[in-house]
Amino acid sequence: MSINKNTVLLLRLAGVLGLVATLVMFLNFSGIESFLKGLYSGFLGHDHPITDLGNLAIHKVVILIIFCTFILSVFLLFLKLIVFVLGKFIDLEKVAGFFLKDEICSKKQPAIYLLIIGAAVGVFYNIFFLTFGQPYKEGFMEDYTELLYVFAVFILLLSLTQINKTKLPFRRKIEIALFLVGMAAVFFILFGEEVSWGQRVIGYESFGVFQKYNYQDEVNFHNFFNPLFVFAYPLAGHSLFIVLIFLWAFEKPDRSYLYNLIIPPRSFFFLVFMMSAATYNGESEIFEEMVSVFSLMYSIRVFFCLRYPIVKSVEQTEASKIQ
Repeated sequence: MSINKNTVLLLRLAGVLGLVATLVMFLNFSGIESFLKGLYSGFLGHDHPITDLGNLAIHKVVILIIFCTFILSVFLLFLKLIVFVLGKFIDLEKVAGFFLKDEICSKKQPAIYLLIIGAAVGVFYNIFFLTFGQPYKEGFMEDYTELLYVFAVFILLLSLTQINKTKLPFRRKIEIALFLVGMAAVFFILFGEEVSWGQRVIGYESFGVFQKYNYQDEVNFHNFFNPLFVFAYPLAGHSLFIVLIFLWAFEKPDRSYLYNLIIPPRSFFFLVFMMSAATYNGESEIFEEMVSVFSLMYSIRVFFCLRYPIVKSVEQTEASKIQ
């Protein structure tokens, strides 16, 4: 596996700039802290001064930013050497083929971006957990990540306009349309549950069984089962990872187009692995937030597969099914 010389030069330049940025941030550590505190104070308002815990959190955030910038810069600077060394022990072409191959999408870039973004998101959330612990329920991060479900729903519905580009039989197109609508409904339900069907936005009071039996006194259904979350979260996270590993490693060669569209691609490997790891402590806000990221990435991949289908493989698969 070789890297283009121009690409190597650009990566090394980015690495050098990153090291310079690392040094500048290190020398201006207190200034960056003051800047972030000012932003945070403005967000909270003058009636909510930053606590000692908040000051400590900002201090750790600055350390994380500097550390991550340094590691990424070193990685970019020595990427060619890293690839060379790994190539002595691992068949990097097979590795790239495993993670980046998508049987039904003619564009290769989406798989690369999804792999990088998924790995970065997974690493970020796990570093966040190791540094700060579990984020607060209904906190800042959850309030914004749950909006990803809305984008996922929009992208899936937009994907309906791309079905005709697949050149599939009419019956298969109907099945794909039903799948898109069904997944959009699932993500919309997840969004509704996260915002307690508008209660957290509008602020109306709970009523009836929700007020009496809901563990968080909210108008949603999943909080009726809070004591089970300590078992349900690891079961969901680990089961998803194990099932996908078997599907990826022992896939049949005659899979239908619809099957390939439904099953998450192998570029999701690191994100799904980190999602599974985030559930080892039982109930996990980080797992919930990564599920919303997963939903957005999943919908983006579906859209690109329908917009840029591999027509030849599709026709061969469908023809073999009809025969």
